[in-house]
Amino acid sequence: MAGRRNRVVNTRRVKNECFNFELLAASLSAGLIAWAICWPLYSLMVFSVPRTVVMGIMFLILIIIILATVFILSHQMGTNENTNIAILLTAALTAFLLTLLFQWLYGMGADNTRDLLSAREAGGFISIVLGILRVVFLTVIGVAIGVAVAESYGREEAKELIYIGSAVKSFIAAVLIEFGTISLPETSAKMGIIFWILTAATFTTKLPSSRKKRVRKSL
Repeated sequence: MAGRRNRVVNTRRVKNECFNFELLAASLSAGLIAWAICWPLYSLMVFSVPRTVVMGIMFLILIIIILATVFILSHQMGTNENTNIAILLTAALTAFLLTLLFQWLYGMGADNTRDLLSAREAGGFISIVLGILRVVFLTVIGVAIGVAVAESYGREEAKELIYIGSAVKSFIAAVLIEFGTISLPETSAKMGIIFWILTAATFTTKLPSSRKKRVRKSL
């Protein structure tokens, strides 16, 4: 009887969920702010610091700003009551370490002139392989960040949507960066803003405020 009642409550919650435009706007702003910080750093360090270090710093800034934004806003909304800090930190650390690993692999043999965001000089078959690797690497990094974002948001019902959205957004961003740097090589790493914005954009749902209050009272 109790299990049936819980299923009914969960069904009603799903039916009464609405899109979280507030979180989407805040996360997009976070992505823009992160890029506004990262781009000057990239321009300053790109020719004097190993690319693995540069990418690590840039992606770490992106991860911290996105997660802080989502966590603070979800706390205000009361959705992160089920957030597991250990999982959140593990996912964030994984995304960071993957960035270092993938950049190191992608830049091998390039004498510190190739990174995941900018145009590359290689051509022919090698360029095709590197292009595929870049798309795969950026997509995986984006999914790892998405797992951390989902845990930061905290709503179990919304995690699947965030997971799927992160995979789709990261893949689209990676493909756009790959073809963008090929078509417009003079733009260099400026194409990275695409990944920053799409990765930061958080598509998820929430319970309407009035509905949330009624559910809490009934519990």
